[in-house]
Amino acid sequence: MPSGTGEVCPDCAEAMQPRTGGYCTKCGEMFGCNTDTPTICAACRLAPPQWDTLHFHGRYDGVLRDMILSYKFNNGLGRTRLLSNMAVAALQRSDFRTPDLIVPVPLHTKRLQWRGFNQSTELARALGRALDRPVPKPRSPAFGTPRRRHASVSRTGNPTSKRVCRRPGQGQRQSDTHGG
Repeated sequence: MPSGTGEVCPDCAEAMQPRTGGYCTKCGEMFGCNTDTPTICAACRLAPPQWDTLHFHGRYDGVLRDMILSYKFNNGLGRTRLLSNMAVAALQRSDFRTPDLIVPVPLHTKRLQWRGFNQSTELARALGRALDRPVPKPRSPAFGTPRRRHASVSRTGNPTSKRVCRRPGQGQRQSDTHGG
């Protein structure tokens, strides 16, 4: 697990090797092995998601999952740099176009008070600094607003994903960091 300096031990580093192949470039569905060429899966060909592409470090399990959960629920702010470096590296491994801005996903006020910070905002700020892109100040959703679900994407396999989308009628690209 990460030390206070944002580094990981050799065993954890080995367990968290990036996934560089064998996945859908639209939804992140994993198939085959890490050496298979990334491609678009049949489900995304039939019903494409609303974003252009998806970037992620690796499968959400094992050490990576433990680190993310600790980051979110055990005041793991010291892991922001490590996680944002993983996100930047995932972007750089792909044919990535720099977004115009990076938008953190709002966290409900009650969850923010309970958790003490919005991990999406912290990661977005770190990504914004690394990519030299603006990050708008997050707004909290209204009380009782239900969480939206993406019908075509199973987030259980990859909550560290970054979606890049183009909103119809607007010329700006934006990167969305999931805040759940």
